[in-house]
Amino acid sequence: MKEKIDSINLKMLDILHKDARTPFTELAKHLGISPTIVSSRFNKMKQTGIIKGTTLILDMTKTNIEYYVSIGVKASEPEVEKVVKFINELDIEETQVMAWVTFGRYNVTALLSSKKLVDAHRIKQAIKQNPAVIEVSTSLNLSSDMDAFQGLKPNVKMGPMDEIDIGILRILCRDARVSFKGIGQKLGVGTDTVFRRYNRMVDEGLIIGATVVLGSSAWGITGFCGFFVKVKPGVDVLLTKEKLRKTEKISFAVQILGEYDFFMEAFFEKFDQLYDVMAALRSIPELLVIDPVIYCLQNWSLPAFPTYERGVPDWFFDIKK
Repeated sequence: MKEKIDSINLKMLDILHKDARTPFTELAKHLGISPTIVSSRFNKMKQTGIIKGTTLILDMTKTNIEYYVSIGVKASEPEVEKVVKFINELDIEETQVMAWVTFGRYNVTALLSSKKLVDAHRIKQAIKQNPAVIEVSTSLNLSSDMDAFQGLKPNVKMGPMDEIDIGILRILCRDARVSFKGIGQKLGVGTDTVFRRYNRMVDEGLIIGATVVLGSSAWGITGFCGFFVKVKPGVDVLLTKEKLRKTEKISFAVQILGEYDFFMEAFFEKFDQLYDVMAALRSIPELLVIDPVIYCLQNWSLPAFPTYERGVPDWFFDIKK
């Protein structure tokens, strides 16, 4: 159900979208209301699902993640939920995988991140060996959507990370509004230590910023669709990518290697909008195959950050002991 959001809350969300760590006192000055009312409105939006939480935006190119793999699975219909649970519980070192029930070409879709390609292959093999799995298709993501963020520092080298740094990231990825003092109390270190380390990670470009995580259903967004796309032979892939990105409702498009050439995602409020997206994609002459998969999710996160949903594992970084 779509919640009513007034102009004050919209302005608050706009500020928090740009910096979720903005203090309530500063928000109050921008909004012309008291900090108490700001706090009340913020908490009310959390209660109604407009806000799911807050999280850090990390430059994942500065982590040990080397590979992103899109996985399409066709499973026996009665066992779909069990297959999703099985995939989400796979515990292979230096990999992180998230799976969802979908409708379309595949009834289970997953995204895998891994430090080593061999470990990604082990995940695929484990999925294939599940007796309820009929077919598995994997595509290696050749690009990311990191270029959508401003202020990236690709040429700045990161210093060594230790358990305190990881602890700071873990806390703030789950709740970006925790104060430096609160983080210090949780980790058993001083506020100054947290402050210095946080700012070092900002200066090195690992932390891009902090943002608010919204709940889809409260915004009236009822559908979320992925598209596996194959282009015709001899087509200019880069030009095609730009066309795909400019398609209305497409949130991002990444180039992949495997059975398909691109994977894209789109949000929609009504199924009519999905039909419009499909019609727009079919009008692009360079496309050969379009396989949509509709995600069966309730009130999912906008945007969807794996570090918010699943946390920050040790293997993301080379940890100094």
